[in-house]
Amino acid sequence: MRRLGIGTYRDFIRYSQEHLEEFWDEMVREVAIEWFEPFEQALDASRGVEWARWFTGGKLNIAWNCLDRHANGAACDRLAVIWEGEDGSIRTLTFSELRRETDRLANALRALDLAPGDRVALYMPMVPEVFMILYACFKLGLVAVPIFSGFGYGATAVRLQDSGARVLFTSDFLERRGRRSRCSRKPMRRWPRAVPSSGSSSGATRAATSRGIDVWWHDFVAGQPEQCAALPLDSEAPGLLLYTSGTTGRPKGAVHTQCRRAGADGQGDLPDVRSPARRPLLVGLRHRLDDGAVGDYRELGGAIMLYEGPPDDPTAERFWQMIEHRVTTFGISPTAIRLLMRKAGSGPDGFDLGSLRLLGSTGEPWDESSYRWFFECVRRGRRPILNVSGGTEIIGCFLARWADHRRAWPRTFSTRRAGPCEASWATWCAPNRRLR
Repeated sequence: MRRLGIGTYRDFIRYSQEHLEEFWDEMVREVAIEWFEPFEQALDASRGVEWARWFTGGKLNIAWNCLDRHANGAACDRLAVIWEGEDGSIRTLTFSELRRETDRLANALRALDLAPGDRVALYMPMVPEVFMILYACFKLGLVAVPIFSGFGYGATAVRLQDSGARVLFTSDFLERRGRRSRCSRKPMRRWPRAVPSSGSSSGATRAATSRGIDVWWHDFVAGQPEQCAALPLDSEAPGLLLYTSGTTGRPKGAVHTQCRRAGADGQGDLPDVRSPARRPLLVGLRHRLDDGAVGDYRELGGAIMLYEGPPDDPTAERFWQMIEHRVTTFGISPTAIRLLMRKAGSGPDGFDLGSLRLLGSTGEPWDESSYRWFFECVRRGRRPILNVSGGTEIIGCFLARWADHRRAWPRTFSTRRAGPCEASWATWCAPNRRLR
């Protein structure tokens, strides 16, 4: 706003609505997205808004923007991933370590003779290997297909068949409240796959060729070079295939492109994570990885803390203990807050949550009592809640509360902004869409 000479937030919203193309041109520059080849036009809506094309002529790569450029620079030794298991075990990866493992995996996938546009499915719990798989796919122009690891045989098989996945990464088991439950293997018998080791929930794995041969992860990447250049990809090249829940019918696949994933940064009010001391915390409650972890925080060089387990195990104080690792942004669902209200109604008394700068939520409506508890008990009313609304089909948020410190009660949002994740998602939302 200061750079553009805009004085108030309302004027900023008005500018974004009245000068849409100019706004998004400025936005991608503001968040410092790097291009291998500059785009010629930020928005081409000549065929109608439902067929809009974004950043035409430009070439970029999500993996370069989220991983490589940080690993190549001053942030190379900065923490990129902090993972905590249910038993309290911790794994950490710096940007350079994450890039090295990602590149080894990318080279192993390249050896399978996969072509840009081929689909690679993930049926995984919240473990650091998920980042390696996603960024390896983005580097090679492969389309990643995340599948909720809590699904059973039928739901998983439908998504594998519909996507036409050539490779599947999965886990032998999930661990919840100290008990291990095996993942269903029935839908996997007809696909090549890469499978995390049953000996470690931290993700040693095995992989398979198109002939259906399982291989352990460490064997799959053994001997692979530790460098793999990210391909310059067209701004409209597909990068993610996300499926709707299927609660009202057959699940539909929404294809998201390289530029739309990058453009999602501007859809909400991102926290300031440019400081190396600031660690956003992404709470994993449903065995899936939020899109913000894949792109938003990564593009700005932020670290992500993952937790694999329920919020009340072994006690309802689990999240407050993790925040004491100097977490700055805490995102959680209303359902989890209601659970904590019942089990720890007094809030996080006795814990140092002074590092928190922003609270966030999405995914479902708030009720006023739980919203007030979160706002007043967790940070004593001194930190704003970013209540955002988005969806599978747009991969970003189209409604969000402005990040100020005024009181904001449930169901309050700021003005809507159109963008590459909203105005043109319908272009790609179709089952059985041919990607090649």
